[in-house]
Amino acid sequence: MSLFELTLTQADEALTRGDLSPTELLRAFLDRADEVDPKCGVLAARFDDAAFTAAEQAEKRIARGERRGRLDGIPLTVKSLYDVAGLPTSAGSAVRTGPAAERDADAVAALREAGAVIFATTRMDEFGLGVDCPATTNPRAPERDTGGSSGGAAAAVVTGVSPVALGSDTGGSVRIPAAHCGAVGFKPTYGTISTTGMVPLSWSLDHVGALGRSVRDCATVIGALSGTTLPDAARTTLAGRRVGLATGPLFNQVSGEVADNVERARRLLTKTGVEVAPIELPFAELVSHAVRIIMMSEASSFHRPYMAEQFDAYGSTVRQRLEEGSLVPARDYIDAQRFRAKVLHAWREAWQDVDAVLMPTTAVAAVPRGEFWLPMEDGRTDLTPFAYTRFTHLANLTGLPAVSLPFGTSQDGVPFGLQLLGRPHDEQTLVAVAHEIETLAGGPWPQATSDSLPTASGA
Repeated sequence: MSLFELTLTQADEALTRGDLSPTELLRAFLDRADEVDPKCGVLAARFDDAAFTAAEQAEKRIARGERRGRLDGIPLTVKSLYDVAGLPTSAGSAVRTGPAAERDADAVAALREAGAVIFATTRMDEFGLGVDCPATTNPRAPERDTGGSSGGAAAAVVTGVSPVALGSDTGGSVRIPAAHCGAVGFKPTYGTISTTGMVPLSWSLDHVGALGRSVRDCATVIGALSGTTLPDAARTTLAGRRVGLATGPLFNQVSGEVADNVERARRLLTKTGVEVAPIELPFAELVSHAVRIIMMSEASSFHRPYMAEQFDAYGSTVRQRLEEGSLVPARDYIDAQRFRAKVLHAWREAWQDVDAVLMPTTAVAAVPRGEFWLPMEDGRTDLTPFAYTRFTHLANLTGLPAVSLPFGTSQDGVPFGLQLLGRPHDEQTLVAVAHEIETLAGGPWPQATSDSLPTASGA
């Protein structure tokens, strides 16, 4: 096994045993980046020298028996909307070419304090306003889109450029690319981790999130950022768990293959002693409407001064969406926030008797790049962004913790994502259930092999 094939957990164990050093580990991931990045367009910026300095410092701590924890000496990447001291925070846009950030974002600073070796930033949709990350190629299915906006983060994990990548999730931006690329995506409860120093898309919807090849790897990073020990929640059996299966009109709007995949998951869980009970989530079909109103209003507010000064530097699609957001009446924004409180109140009762709620991550698997209109089995025509965010929005409006797991593939070999929503501030139970399902499904998930990667850059 090459060093870049190690999961975070395996790398941590090897460092603990003294089988390898942080500098050896960093060199392996940087060499892998040299191979992969020209083919897939994963990284936005690299800072090798600073990373080697951090790795050498971790090496000295380990030699003194002062390792800070499971992340000490582990190379990681962060999405390019996080401030990294000394570098411009591009957020995937030509608008932000400088000046350099004066300090790290809170999440980046917390990773450094835990000893993580941050060596690069990853590509993303401009300002997070997208679901396809066009500059990055899907390493599992190069002709399909990667999902966004944390598409570069997902591709970094799946190709072995980074064992875990820090992303962000406002409407599904961690979980959608995780589902499309065959990775795990984990978003904790809203407010659990500081978003200070992260270029905002929508202040009241933005979440810090992590992508990795296993639930345990993602939970290690989220736990370090939130001061908890989430991996310790893993159990060895699903028996006695109660999982709600989301039902209702919204959840009928999926492709046939997605519906079959969720049913396969239900049967698998039932065979292991889990009680899988249908659960209605009140107002679920209206959630996306509220998310779009809130997101575009808040995004437009943040970007107003920059649009006034650098209008032409924005991409045309992002510019149009921000202009549309500026036209949302204040009363609609207020009503959307009032609706949000109504949904949270209504869902409290639904969550009392289940450990987690199961649903697809997206209504369809990743579609061919650039495809916007989707024919559905029932004769309807759907829009790609709506099909991708229909279910991920549920956890953003409510702030509930959510995990997307790889679970099966389409007939064309394109990954499917299975999503679990947990109770607020109960990441321990969510991680436990997700870890058990992952084990049943055959995880942790393998990387895309070098032979399967595209031969030309997707950038």
